[in-house]
Amino acid sequence: MERLSTSLRILTEQLEVQETRQAQRAKVEAQRAYAHSLWVLRTIVVLGLLAGVGATLWLIRSVVVRTKEYSSFATRVAAGELNTKARPRGHDELTDLGWP
Repeated sequence: MERLSTSLRILTEQLEVQETRQAQRAKVEAQRAYAHSLWVLRTIVVLGLLAGVGATLWLIRSVVVRTKEYSSFATRVAAGELNTKARPRGHDELTDLGWP
């Protein structure tokens, strides 16, 4: 009976060591997958922010500059310069506003 108990204890300890190693490997793999997912998420966020900033700058450059030009034109006309002309450019509603 004692031999059986000793054998079972040894087998249990071996099984515990194997399961501990397997758990450690699974933990390392999970940490690696988490780090990769975090890197992908950060990359997507940075690319999204860059795209947003780029789109904002593009809109500012294309809309604000033309709006200021049309405002300047309107100011000149209001001041009495009736022979001044607007030079609309672009292909959108703002350009339509610039045509007489």
